[in-house]
Amino acid sequence: MDESQKFAIEFSTEKSLFLTAPPGYGKTHVITERIKYLISNGHVKPPEKILALTFSNSAANEMIERVNKNIPRSNRYVDIMNFHTFAYLILRNYGHHIDIDRNFTIIDELNEYEFKKHFFETKDCIKKAFDDQNWIDNYGTWFSQKYLGDMEPEERRECYDELLFEELKEKIGKELIKKDELNFDYLLFKCLELLRNFPVIKDIIFDKYNFILADEFQDTNDIQYSLLKEIAIDSKTNKKPLFIVGDEKQSIMQFQGANPKNIKRIIEDFECDRHELKINHRTSSNRIKDITARLRYSKEVDSKFKMYVAIKTRAEESISKINSCLVTKIEELVEKGIKLHDICILFPQESVSSNIKEKLKENGIEFISVTDYSFKSISNKYSQLFKVVKELIYQKCEENSVNNIIETTIEEYYPDKKDNIILNTIKNFSYKFDGR
Repeated sequence: MDESQKFAIEFSTEKSLFLTAPPGYGKTHVITERIKYLISNGHVKPPEKILALTFSNSAANEMIERVNKNIPRSNRYVDIMNFHTFAYLILRNYGHHIDIDRNFTIIDELNEYEFKKHFFETKDCIKKAFDDQNWIDNYGTWFSQKYLGDMEPEERRECYDELLFEELKEKIGKELIKKDELNFDYLLFKCLELLRNFPVIKDIIFDKYNFILADEFQDTNDIQYSLLKEIAIDSKTNKKPLFIVGDEKQSIMQFQGANPKNIKRIIEDFECDRHELKINHRTSSNRIKDITARLRYSKEVDSKFKMYVAIKTRAEESISKINSCLVTKIEELVEKGIKLHDICILFPQESVSSNIKEKLKENGIEFISVTDYSFKSISNKYSQLFKVVKELIYQKCEENSVNNIIETTIEEYYPDKKDNIILNTIKNFSYKFDGR
């Protein structure tokens, strides 16, 4: 543990702290050691607890594992979970106050997909293969940026059919969301509605947790920030001390509607002291450390990240040029007699592909995204097949019948796709399922 980490771990329990550092500087280590410090020094006495919020189940599980190694029966002292799990538990206990059934379930992703697909079909938006997934993906991005990230139109990544998406959002709220069924977005919305309309419940949550910690805060969208603020301030405006960990320089990425303004908001709203970790514990190369330091600590960068904004702008311009070159190269190959299905474009990650996909569409070049062949996308595309198979298996059909079910269902619902590579793969798998 270096001195900058030690300072953060032992920081005053009476004040709020915003801790920032790049990847590799031990932020998660600090937050778990902070939990250990609070418990070991008697700052938390059951039934009061510490609340630690993260942004994924995997991150929460990692933190739970670390805390459990050092603190016997740590679950008596600390609740570690992501925002959606936290909202889920609150609605399970108190949701009936806003007409949410305590035994509500989370809407099956396949059912939600079918609902959205049917909407776009009625609007005549689906003209060819993969249009359904593209429209649904675009709706998800639009919803995240507008309603979760509260971004202005000019800040959003792409242009969308605003009126069409607003209509779908209203339809989802009226027809898909019910008192006993919610989707993941409405978990947060309904939890926030509950806390704002019932001060008594808000105060119960406030009194339960002595300390609130949040990891990877640069990834918070507006609804998550509002939820954190609601539980950290009681109905009489008393505030809990917060321990917030994040990387200011990553906030410009704005993943899933994340709002970079939230860091400034949390510092102002809770009068947070600001502290920065100093030592990279992951990278041993002095050259890389020097480059990182120059990028992160120059005056220009620290002045509202102007350098990063400039870099991001130049990067977008470069991407546009690269995509144009790719299109030109593909057109040249096609002129030479190369088939489109013999051309492959590789990406470091799926999010990078959206720009080139748009460019290909603009130039009338057909393509297939390999990620469309994930199990989720396959089950969405051939939903009727999986639905029938599931129902028949639940009816306890005779042994060695799965392949018969598969072949019969394909014959009925997809008669023109008998030689489809995906459906043939499913057939072959069904033989193995039957033990043949």
